[in-house]
Amino acid sequence: MVSATCTVNKGDPPIDISWRSTNGQKVTTNDGILISRTSQRISTLSIESVRARHRGNYTCVAKNSGGMVEYSAELAVNVLPQIVPFDFGTEVINEMDMVSAYCSVNKGDLPVNIYWTKDGRKVFTNDGILISKTSQRISVLSIESVRDRHSGNYTCWAENNAGSVHHSAQLHVNG
Repeated sequence: MVSATCTVNKGDPPIDISWRSTNGQKVTTNDGILISRTSQRISTLSIESVRARHRGNYTCVAKNSGGMVEYSAELAVNVLPQIVPFDFGTEVINEMDMVSAYCSVNKGDLPVNIYWTKDGRKVFTNDGILISKTSQRISVLSIESVRDRHSGNYTCWAENNAGSVHHSAQLHVNG
């Protein structure tokens, strides 16, 4: 939940207090936003369950017969990454086969850090494993010539300012 309170300290009543969004449109009680007037000089904008669509600038506008004043504040909303599920395929993987997994982050704020673990340990490019970042949101783990030692639980991790998420897939190699 987040809220902003607009308090008018000076000015003759009646005072009209309203809220505008980033695009200049008047904000009303809807879409999870509640505007409440607690007194003649105080208005509060509340958002119970903040979503990405709520991000932007909110401006309190106070008017009376003497004029108008306004104050703006920015609401920043960080969106957690989302990983597209992946696996190593449905066919049996034999030693010397090639295998790869694509970790694609299709949602979430940038920058996003993507890395891989195997059985809980961070994986780097070595021992026949190649990790390549093909874009800001895609990392590929590939093994050119699979061996039995490559069997295990591979996890892709994606983290940004909102937090981290992961997705895992089991690699079974017929030895």
